[in-house]
Amino acid sequence: VDTSMDSGKSDYDLKRTCKFYDLTKEEWSAEGCETIEGTFASETGEMSYTCHCNHNTSFAIILSQAEIADTVQTTASTILNTVNIIFLGLTFVCIAPFKKFRARRLIQIQVQLCAALFVGHIAFIILGTTTASSKACVPGVIIVQYLFLVAVAWSVCASVT
Repeated sequence: VDTSMDSGKSDYDLKRTCKFYDLTKEEWSAEGCETIEGTFASETGEMSYTCHCNHNTSFAIILSQAEIADTVQTTASTILNTVNIIFLGLTFVCIAPFKKFRARRLIQIQVQLCAALFVGHIAFIILGTTTASSKACVPGVIIVQYLFLVAVAWSVCASVT
């Protein structure tokens, strides 16, 4: 198998492993397979790999996921969500002390919008700490989607008012 096309496209040392899809475990497994690095053709820049398996199944060369994980997006998302939470809290603190100001319908809608976004952003950050296999993942996604749908609904109410 020639994998030379993906070399140079990443700053990471990409590890290739022969694996097959285990239907009983529903995951990729390297059990019974050995990855052998072939020769490097300097004139073409191609590297070949050979998979030696002790069973007759379909297999593939898999690039290791851990080495190509990119944390920049997660970090930026957490920082921007934190900034949103701070300013939503600041907006609420500026509105809350003024009872006469809060009596207006538009301000009440905006307070509800701020509350939905505030809780939604906090839930989003908490959800980012869970893994896909966690039992909290699906309910967390449902709650976050609901909160942002509520925020959209409050935005529509504010625009109509």
